[in-house]
Amino acid sequence: MFYRIGHTRSYKRLSINKTIFPKVAFGLEGRTYFEYTKLLEPIWEEQSCQYFQLYKAPLLPPWYRPKELVVEIKHGTFPDIYYDSYGIYVSEAARKIIEEYDTFGHQYWPVTLQNEAGEAVTQGQFYSLNIRRHLAIKQLGLAKKSSLNMPWSGVVSKQFLPTIQHHDELREKIETLPLWLHVGCLDELYMNNTLYDALLSAGMMGIDEYITVGNIEEGSAFMI
Repeated sequence: MFYRIGHTRSYKRLSINKTIFPKVAFGLEGRTYFEYTKLLEPIWEEQSCQYFQLYKAPLLPPWYRPKELVVEIKHGTFPDIYYDSYGIYVSEAARKIIEEYDTFGHQYWPVTLQNEAGEAVTQGQFYSLNIRRHLAIKQLGLAKKSSLNMPWSGVVSKQFLPTIQHHDELREKIETLPLWLHVGCLDELYMNNTLYDALLSAGMMGIDEYITVGNIEEGSAFMI
């Protein structure tokens, strides 16, 4: 099995107000997501399934990396793994676990998390994470099986997830990949069961399984 991780819904009372980037000259490489995807490098030697193409994303240049985030915490503490439209942020402890289970060479750089008054809102170092393993799974126009009844599915994931459901060879390959993104799908990251269990067993917060309590949605991880 593997998990789709959506934006960190279980921490709705925590909000990121803004991201501060270094004040340096902007280049072109990686300036937008579409330019970034043009630089994806096909990985042929690890290719063993006809239903997808594996890519390795480039290292982001220094000017692209967020350095500071101003965070308003209305309740609780900042989780070890936080994912939203501003990016993916992980604690030192979460980084060590990811690096232990995934040797693909993802990119990390330190970030400062503070409130409007300039006060630190976390204990210990946090990092912004650039996931470098990207997949392009074939969209075969297959119908999803009834078991794939997920909330907040994006247009792209609705097209490629049924391919995984219908092809065991593809699923078996996907389940060996610790952490990945799908090309063109910015709102969902994917994690295999081995890495997910390791993070939860170590007490990492921020990737609880999705549940509904009445009309309230909690959790960001959905098992596939």
